[in-house]
Amino acid sequence: MTKGFEGRRPLTTCQLTDEGRRRFSDYLGVLEQVLRSARRAEQPCKEAKPQEKLA
Repeated sequence: MTKGFEGRRPLTTCQLTDEGRRRFSDYLGVLEQVLRSARRAEQPCKEAKPQEKLA
């Protein structure tokens, strides 16, 4: 991590290590699994009957 200025504004630059890049990639893989699971849960069950609206 480096901190400095660009003109009069602060500028912080971060660079991932090889291990950090691997761990971030693993984290993204877990997030993708969560999204796939959530999408499957959103799909209506084929056997379920549609609910009637109450007036």
